[in-house]
Amino acid sequence: MKKSKKQHYVPRFYLKGFLHNDCEQLLVFDKVQNKTFLKNIEEVCEQNYYYSYRDNKKNYNDYNYLVEDYLSRKEYEFSLVFEKIIKNIEDHYYKSKEMKRLFHEDRQNLLEFLYYQILRVPKYIDKLFFNGIKYLKELNKKYNRVQNEKEIVNDLKSIMFPRLFNNVQEFISIMNKRNLAFFIIDKNITECFVSTDNPVLITNSEINVDRVGIIDPRTEVSIPISKNILLVIGKTHIKYKLEYHIINSVDRVKNLNVLIRNNAMRFIYSGQENLLN
Repeated sequence: MKKSKKQHYVPRFYLKGFLHNDCEQLLVFDKVQNKTFLKNIEEVCEQNYYYSYRDNKKNYNDYNYLVEDYLSRKEYEFSLVFEKIIKNIEDHYYKSKEMKRLFHEDRQNLLEFLYYQILRVPKYIDKLFFNGIKYLKELNKKYNRVQNEKEIVNDLKSIMFPRLFNNVQEFISIMNKRNLAFFIIDKNITECFVSTDNPVLITNSEINVDRVGIIDPRTEVSIPISKNILLVIGKTHIKYKLEYHIINSVDRVKNLNVLIRNNAMRFIYSGQENLLN
């Protein structure tokens, strides 16, 4: 089976929640070039051989796809949970049907998705590799080993990527002690949520989140999961309870979108151009 060199760090199934006119395209705002354009969903949030590394350095095409294959299998499981959550909420709040229960397994899959999504974006990986490249360069110098930066990055991938997601159960355990809530835009409001190339927000209004991360119980983890739904994992622990809140203020949606846009590394995505600038 032919392996794809194009590997996504934000899954396509997730980005489909923000499509332009329900086609396979996204409206994209580039913060660096300060311009907006349409792009196919296949062409965003991806890099060639992003997770892959060469096992056999004599053969340039001999790539290891262990991490890419693993994430692809996981993304299928996550997509089913997202589909269930979005349909459940839209049926209940937009079509007045009965709200279905989110089972324990669904919740665990949702938390697992968040963990992977936090770690797999370039904002995290680049920082990890920056420190690793610096360390290996010093090590090579000490032992008179000759390596270019491309070879160093390949070595880092082979060491770090297979171990990158080892602490998922610890993350799930921490998040299970907090309340999970969905904030849903009222059907009479035309304003929608945007998303970005770094969609998970980790915020703490009381302390520097870069120092404490998710460990501090005051830290919130949130992500827009569709144009109309924002997931927030907050401070309060209410065992197995899900909260659903209707947002009926345009200003509230706009303020949340400011936080989402500010969290972007470079690209912001939406189905509506007026929401990108």
